[in-house]
Amino acid sequence: MGQRVVLSGQFLIDSEASLRGLEAQLNQELTPTSTSRQQRYTTEAVIDALSGDTVTLTHPPIPALKWPQMQMGFQLPPRSEQPRDLKAGDRLQIEFEMQDGQVPRITSLQRVAPEAGK
Repeated sequence: MGQRVVLSGQFLIDSEASLRGLEAQLNQELTPTSTSRQQRYTTEAVIDALSGDTVTLTHPPIPALKWPQMQMGFQLPPRSEQPRDLKAGDRLQIEFEMQDGQVPRITSLQRVAPEAGK
């Protein structure tokens, strides 16, 4: 009888060790890597206001996100990656990515030439 208790106890210890190894492997696979790239979107937009590191833009509908035309805030890229002297009324081409719980972050932007006759 004593032999069964020892074997059952060893089985439980081995099973627990196997589960811990599997758990560690799963957690490693689920951890995002720094090389993973988030989905990025591009659109034209017009600057309505600038405030610190955010910009309020009016953009056309963005079908990929099921967004209608709207005015909303975006986080600007670092100043070294921005055109000089951005101001209200400037037309831009932007690329951005979503951020959990925050405004979308612009990853690149450039001015667009004004439309002819405007």
